Amino acid sequence: MWVDIHTHVLPGIDDGSQNWDETMELAELALSGGTDILVCTNHTNIPGIYENYESENLRTLFEMFQRKLEKEKMPLRILRGNEIFSTPGIQRLLNEKKVIPINNTGYYLVEFSFREDPDFMADVLFGMIKDGYHPILAHPERYECVQDYPAFVFQWMSEGVLTQMNKQSLLGQFGREVEVAAQCLFEHNLITCIASDAHSQERRTTNLSSIAEYLEDRFGEEAAQLLLNENPRRIIEGKRVVGQNLIPFADKGWY
Repeated sequence: MWVDIHTHVLPGIDDGSQNWDETMELAELALSGGTDILVCTNHTNIPGIYENYESENLRTLFEMFQRKLEKEKMPLRILRGNEIFSTPGIQRLLNEKKVIPINNTGYYLVEFSFREDPDFMADVLFGMIKDGYHPILAHPERYECVQDYPAFVFQWMSEGVLTQMNKQSLLGQFGREVEVAAQCLFEHNLITCIASDAHSQERRTTNLSSIAEYLEDRFGEEAAQLLLNENPRRIIEGKRVVGQNLIPFADKGWY
């Protein structure tokens, strides 16, 4: 069974699920694809768009989702989290507990603008580590600086940053540049886990069966278990991840 640490399934609060019908269909798709644990990581701290700081409303939505799953007798365990958009004030938000870690652990799922400056990314990620937090960089393969110079991810992970790749990236569903970057990072052991980053029941879904089959066919069952089960399960339990045998790049970052 799989553990999905990145989803947008709580209804009506970001660009993911828009209503309870969609949310419940995403739950069904998760179960049908082999997922038994799903983390609800709505967008947070996107100024003027999706702020979604910790609130009674977020807690109530999560609890309603739990009750609906129980009522329908759906054996899907859900956990709380955020996908935190990184801004210069992120440390203050962390310290004031306005953003939610994954399942109340020290792990925080963080994202950046796709065109973000790599120096700013490093400052945020290393600053979090210095303050005792454990950042998980969401979909590194989608950032332009990583597509240009994937060795950035080696540098960040060497300092303790973890990474979460989107299932669609390896499958070519975000375009060729993202797919090439994803394959490059994968070949250099620069991926801690893979998640759905699900937004809807049609295209970016919670069903992980396609990426599980891809990993099993190309790299063996052990790779699928590591990236879809063992490491994400360790993350939700607040444990140290395994399999981080990073392979460095040559000078230009690609070869």
